[in-house]
Amino acid sequence: MAESSPNRPRILFVTYLDTVMEPMIMILNREGFEGYLVPTAEEMLEKALEIKPDVVVSEILLYPMNGVDGAIRLQKILPSAKFLMFSGGAPAADVLNKAREQGHEFEVVGLPFHPQDLMNRLCRLVGRTPVDLKVARYEEKTEAEASSSRSPWDLLRNPFRKHR
Repeated sequence: MAESSPNRPRILFVTYLDTVMEPMIMILNREGFEGYLVPTAEEMLEKALEIKPDVVVSEILLYPMNGVDGAIRLQKILPSAKFLMFSGGAPAADVLNKAREQGHEFEVVGLPFHPQDLMNRLCRLVGRTPVDLKVARYEEKTEAEASSSRSPWDLLRNPFRKHR
């Protein structure tokens, strides 16, 4: 199993909103993190055993297992992992309240969130100095970005627009 390096904290995103998170993962990778993405809580459990993430950023309202139940299971296996949950829907409050009643507390960020806010929270959770994304330079494109003619900033400005 892979060990996390103190120089490259591992962040595991759990969401079916890949068009929203892929640009954030590109930015994280450029800023010294290792970003990973899976669409379900079940896959989160498998991937987490493989990569041992420092932080799991999970959507709350996933199916068939919700993100909170997945996080509770993962805490038993990887107690050092930290969690940041997100949701844009009111039904998530019911899931969080049920977890609280069982003694589980999770940090939550609402949708939509600003990329700088997410970066600040991730840096705090892994004990790093926050990166100012306005100052960070993204002029050089990776080979994959050059072939797709999209930059992380283009995608973050409007993740639902098709980029050429």
